[in-house]
Amino acid sequence: MQEKLKVWGIPMTLVILIIGGMFLHQLMKVKEPPQKDWSRSVYLDQSFKDRPQLFNGSGDLFISSGGKIQGLTVKGGLRVEEKRALDVDVSGSNPYWTDGKKVIYYEDAKLLSHEGGKVSVLSEGVTGIETNTSTVYYWTGGTLYKMDPLTMDAGKIHSFKQEIDGVTIGKDGDALVQTKADDTHVQFHYIDREQRVSAPFLLLEKYSSKQVENATYEITGGQLTLFYSETARSQGQLTTATYKVKVPVDEVGDELQKAEKVRFVNADNGLDLESPGDIQLAEIDGEATLLLTAEGQEIGDFNAIALYKAVPNEDGSYQALRLNTTRHLTQSPLPLSDNEVVWFNYNGGTYELYGTSQNDEVIESSLHWTKASVKEALLNGTLMLFSSLVTGLTSFYWVLPSLFILILLNIFKPNVFEREGISMAEYVTILIFLIMPFTYTGKAMGDYYYQVAPDLLSFSGSGYAVMIVISLLTALVWKFGRNEEWGPFAGVFYFMGTYILLYISLIGPYMFNLF
Repeated sequence: MQEKLKVWGIPMTLVILIIGGMFLHQLMKVKEPPQKDWSRSVYLDQSFKDRPQLFNGSGDLFISSGGKIQGLTVKGGLRVEEKRALDVDVSGSNPYWTDGKKVIYYEDAKLLSHEGGKVSVLSEGVTGIETNTSTVYYWTGGTLYKMDPLTMDAGKIHSFKQEIDGVTIGKDGDALVQTKADDTHVQFHYIDREQRVSAPFLLLEKYSSKQVENATYEITGGQLTLFYSETARSQGQLTTATYKVKVPVDEVGDELQKAEKVRFVNADNGLDLESPGDIQLAEIDGEATLLLTAEGQEIGDFNAIALYKAVPNEDGSYQALRLNTTRHLTQSPLPLSDNEVVWFNYNGGTYELYGTSQNDEVIESSLHWTKASVKEALLNGTLMLFSSLVTGLTSFYWVLPSLFILILLNIFKPNVFEREGISMAEYVTILIFLIMPFTYTGKAMGDYYYQVAPDLLSFSGSGYAVMIVISLLTALVWKFGRNEEWGPFAGVFYFMGTYILLYISLIGPYMFNLF
């Protein structure tokens, strides 16, 4: 019994200690902010069953869901100081405008105003609406109107030959208008602040299985830069990509432009983001920034959609930095200011309002363990253990050369296996085995490894250093744990088994992201 404890107890104790260290590392990771100057995700104590629509009013945040509108007064530091329900029923998921007293919305082909319990019809035959803090655009077929929501004064801007498909409102009284060129195409027009309408400058395919969404633009330095998402479904597979068009403002409409695909690179791991969506230009940290959602690439993300901010690189790609620490579907990101962003986290049943901030107090208060964060750490650690099993399976070939040599010795020199104690054959086959991990580690320790592994294991040259440490530990275990009555065959396999156990426990969990 004592001999068995020595043989199995020493390596298993080391494995348990290493796995415990991995779980401790995950507990520390869930306290880290997504970026050093941003807080972890903060729950704002708001949840909804129906998909909400956000509107950033005059200093207040308004949320419509289930036909109701709720107003929140959110102060700096994501402090919700007041909640109030507006006495109005707003159906559907269409945009709306409100200042907390008056609501202008679209319903049953009518533009309606609700104020003081009274509903007024502002226009009939309406086919669409778009709003921002100071303006309401609405259209009937191909005729576009603009309204001042405070005075209710409205005027016709332009009548297009084609039906209007959507409007993107600029921040200086300008706008982009999409019209239906035909059944399978939309085209973009630009309306400047003097309400002059350009000829089409962009023609895109749009039909049931291919959609153009999330158009957002800015004008800086005399250049109009437009971003949009293109979602296509082919053979049941959905793909999403982002495109950019850049054209001098005084040349808009002179000719049709060609869009270029935008590449988003995750700054944390160097990988391209997949399925970018919900794209919008915003001012973050005092500079023009793209806010977007895309597939999460961290442990425990599964099919999560994460929130990123992106800024241009010199090579034309965009460097994306993750801003949230929630692990479900991020939807409708909205900047409250240049250092605070809110969004909805959809967990499959409810839409929960979360936010992140650069406020020092918010950052500090978000870095404490909670029941949810501890649960997340334990789940991540468990997932990593499954990943380490893959490391064990893919490294199984390490034993083959040594096994082959032992089989040959058993055939041609069987007397080697009849001796007790350590023989030269055992040393040689162990040395051959120790060479094999060098053929594996360099390829397996990729960008993902250096993203998730602790600093102790991810410094420059860590692959070789870790293998040396594992070899020394294995040699010690083999020296003190090996049964003296074993022959070379058992001794070699005891060494190899211990080495592989330590390897997949120490660095195996960080090599493959299965989830």
